[in-house]
Amino acid sequence: MDAVIAKGMAKDPDQRYATTVEFAHAAREATTAPLPRPVWPGQPTAGPTDGQHTQLAPTGAAPILPPPLEVTPTPQRPGWRRPRVVIPALLVIAVLIVAGVFAAVNLSQHHNNTPTAAFTGIYTANFDPDTDLDGKPHEGAVPKTETWGLRSVCRSSGCVATSARRSGDTTLVSTLVFDEVGGRWLAVGLGSGRCGNAPAEYWEVFMLRLRPDNTLAGEYSATSTASDADNNCGFKRAVSFTRTGDVDVTSLPDPAGQPPRVVSPAQALHGHYRSTATFSDGAKQESDDAVRTDCLRNGDRCMSYFHNPDGARALVFGGGTWTYDREGDHPCPGGGTVHWKITAQYPLPQPVRDPITVLTGHGHREHTGACFVGQWDFDDKFERTGD
Repeated sequence: MDAVIAKGMAKDPDQRYATTVEFAHAAREATTAPLPRPVWPGQPTAGPTDGQHTQLAPTGAAPILPPPLEVTPTPQRPGWRRPRVVIPALLVIAVLIVAGVFAAVNLSQHHNNTPTAAFTGIYTANFDPDTDLDGKPHEGAVPKTETWGLRSVCRSSGCVATSARRSGDTTLVSTLVFDEVGGRWLAVGLGSGRCGNAPAEYWEVFMLRLRPDNTLAGEYSATSTASDADNNCGFKRAVSFTRTGDVDVTSLPDPAGQPPRVVSPAQALHGHYRSTATFSDGAKQESDDAVRTDCLRNGDRCMSYFHNPDGARALVFGGGTWTYDREGDHPCPGGGTVHWKITAQYPLPQPVRDPITVLTGHGHREHTGACFVGQWDFDDKFERTGD
């Protein structure tokens, strides 16, 4: 019986009985099993017992045992008899003990599985000087500081936090919704700025991870859909969030009202790729790029940002297709300018695999102005070369 109780109260959940019913059967078997008969000199001993019929099933009730064989009673010493009234009492006590253990363990596991909303309060956001997406420092870059208020909640679909900027002007967005994804707090927002000399849309992304000192640290980045070979309008900053006080939660939207985050298939486009564009006149253009894909919470729209030290391309995903649509002006060697326009579409490969190893598309390029005038169709292929 001691072994049965020890198993029922084991620290490791995998070593306990799966249910109180299973324990009760084991306890009953332990307390009602026939007592061993003393073996007197000259009496034959029993052969080996087949354990196959006496082992408990992994889960559920114990198997029904066959009726015991009739054995001719042999004289037993009176002191070996167990009072029958003790057996039910022991069984009841043991069941109550292990039932209590089961209840305590289940209650503890329930609380342990409920995540804690750990992103609520007033936070100071400290930004390092900005760099390009490859980590090269920008000349004259300086650190920045902002203050944010956050309100978070955890539910069955995951943890979510609403936020609003209280001070500072580093970021273009003033409100964000964070989701806890893979142990990190992730937020993606759209802001308006300038790329080169033109107005541009920027995708701003925070990725933060909780540190042992209860601060959150990670990266803030901004990339523009207006980026091209002349203007690589993407940058990043290391950032940390330090809690400095409580927040009036009524001043922020209730995060429980936010719909669950939707995962887009476009997120399978990530890593390093070699791009080969083959034009209708036989010319080829190649580049090696790193790409990151960021998506809005509803999954309807994403931006895959291809970049290298010489330039960038921003492909916007929606409706199952990536689209590239850019135009601009470039100086001609002999004076004047050429106006160029490029459009291309890249359908989502089927079936979708993560990562996407090959992405193909078709486009059109047109030049007008003082030089390189003409128009060409082209086929484009991105082949993955690594993470």
